[in-house]
Amino acid sequence: MRLPESPDVVGWWVRSAPVGDATDSTVLARHVDSARTGVGALATLREMKIGDRVLVTDAFGGRHDYKLAARRDYPKYELPDDVFAVRGRPRLVLITCGGPFDEKTGRYCDNVVGYAVPA
Repeated sequence: MRLPESPDVVGWWVRSAPVGDATDSTVLARHVDSARTGVGALATLREMKIGDRVLVTDAFGGRHDYKLAARRDYPKYELPDDVFAVRGRPRLVLITCGGPFDEKTGRYCDNVVGYAVPA
């Protein structure tokens, strides 16, 4: 999954369902921040608590309400297959960067994944 360069743009994994789908999962990802533009919208995922509200506005202005059901940290490039299992369950999967920042590579060491269900 390639991410848009700007942390102001959320990427949608095209093999996942559109946001708000009643039967399958939507996978969205974005950079947590940028040295040029600051923090992105998913930066708060790192501090969210189970049950917190997640509101997604789609490209057509539709609003889709979810609540956080789980949050996990995974080493970069070691996301489990479940993150991308999109068939048969309506949920929202949010992916952003987390963990310590590696100055040598210019990247965070981990990914933070939030699993949200329709509210």
